[in-house]
Amino acid sequence: MQENTVSKRKPNRLKGFDYNSAGSYFITICSKNRENIFGDVERIYITNPDGDPSEQACPLKAIVALTKCGKTVQKYIESGKNAYQNMTVENYIIMPNHIHLIIFVKQDEKGTTRSNEAIARFVSTLKHLTNKEIGFSVFQRSYHDRIIRNEKEYDYIWDYIDSNPACWGKDCLNKYINASDIKSETKKYDE
Repeated sequence: MQENTVSKRKPNRLKGFDYNSAGSYFITICSKNRENIFGDVERIYITNPDGDPSEQACPLKAIVALTKCGKTVQKYIESGKNAYQNMTVENYIIMPNHIHLIIFVKQDEKGTTRSNEAIARFVSTLKHLTNKEIGFSVFQRSYHDRIIRNEKEYDYIWDYIDSNPACWGKDCLNKYINASDIKSETKKYDE
């Protein structure tokens, strides 16, 4: 008798949560094979008071210089930000090989909410329009979503998105670093 070698997939849904309810969601969409096709992280430094560039301080900030592909993604995020009646993109960052977004889904005029459908439709449209303009598939097949459970978690994720370029060297989605070197902290925001 042959053993079943197909592994069971871990459920990726929060038990007891109504995915059709209003609320904020943290979305991550990766590029195909996590290739750095959306841009490059550039750090902006400040120099010492004498102006000697060889003695640079820590980066003042970091930005992502978008490629043509990254600018195409940005164009379709911007055009879709408020294009949906019951959904808005509240914050986002396009990294070299992934995109993070905070999406808020509210009730429609009938008092119903279909968060699952609204987010899936937005992501599908973003991928389709980008791929069509670029001329080939630039995204992984799916996306990751997380329910933002409270204001503290919302604020943390907002800051995470804003500071993501500065942390690119330690980012777990950066396939050019050794993931075992990353020490992550698990934070609980369900208090």
